[in-house]
Amino acid sequence: MMDGKKIVAQLVKLAEDLQDSPPWTYSVTYSRWDEEALEAGDTDDKGFEIEDAEVEDLEELLSDVEGIANWVEWSSSPPDGHSWIISEGDQDPSGEITNYALHIKRPDGQPLSKNEIATITKHLGLHGLR
Repeated sequence: MMDGKKIVAQLVKLAEDLQDSPPWTYSVTYSRWDEEALEAGDTDDKGFEIEDAEVEDLEELLSDVEGIANWVEWSSSPPDGHSWIISEGDQDPSGEITNYALHIKRPDGQPLSKNEIATITKHLGLHGLR
């Protein structure tokens, strides 16, 4: 049986390990399309809306991104651990359309798991796993 000092020491170490764990990161890219770009089929107006934002966990990440765009589906069907999430085009009064893409990176650099994909799909209300 462990004594109180050993238990406290283990809890302190666990808390320190959790504090030192690498963060989840995400980026949101955009592309803006005016009438000329739509006709040409390409746009030069693209880049990062948010680049490598760090959060503690997937729940915080999803909370951060849910209001950025109307997320609709994964980039591939069925999604794999390397897929990203795409938004519905957001049209402003001038007719310009902005599309967003959400790129999520796990703390360990591994692809998203099937459970994480399912959690993200449900939380963001994405179209089914076609």
